[in-house]
Amino acid sequence: MVAMGFITEALEFDPHQWQNVLIIGLGGGSMNNFLSAVDFIMVNLTTVELEQSMVELATDWFGLAESDTNQVVIEDGVVFVREAAKRGEKYKSILIDACFNDNQPIVCPVPELTKSDVIKNMAEILDDGGVLTVNVLCMRDSIGTEDVLLKTFEEHFPTCFLQRFSANQRLLVCTNKEKRSFMEQKDRFMENVRKVDDRFDFKISTVFSNYSSESSGSI
Repeated sequence: MVAMGFITEALEFDPHQWQNVLIIGLGGGSMNNFLSAVDFIMVNLTTVELEQSMVELATDWFGLAESDTNQVVIEDGVVFVREAAKRGEKYKSILIDACFNDNQPIVCPVPELTKSDVIKNMAEILDDGGVLTVNVLCMRDSIGTEDVLLKTFEEHFPTCFLQRFSANQRLLVCTNKEKRSFMEQKDRFMENVRKVDDRFDFKISTVFSNYSSESSGSI
């Protein structure tokens, strides 16, 4: 998920100014820890988490450390994006990783974050050149839901596409730019994937190569 900001060029590897990033759903804090630890990408990070217990878990077990440029807000993500839109805030990258903890047909994202008014607010707080990345994880019997989600988000963004990572997991990616789907920018984005691997040692080129033909969306 983190890589998509760089692959789509919403985030710069060596920026000259701070880059605002929003995460909704802390989990174990792995994305938070990475983005806050790599100094040269200059990320000003805000993470919104509903449960105080998750923040305590990430702090005690996974080394979460808040700072002036790495803040965790205990709040409902729906409320946060609504109020952020009212304040006129803008983010270069928004990462949605809010999931159920139990066995649901759709594990990620939670349905509250897929309502039209919430998506509209996400589009408003996304920078003109920014990218929204949503973790989509479904049980095998609910795979078709991915395409329904795609159509819902396409109502609010000029470009959206799905990028598969495994049999039951995809990333839903949306931008406020025209003609920015993976298939439309395949050569350019694959070159950026290789840059991400080189800079961060992610080793995701193989994953993108294996599933690039399954990318779907605004073409």
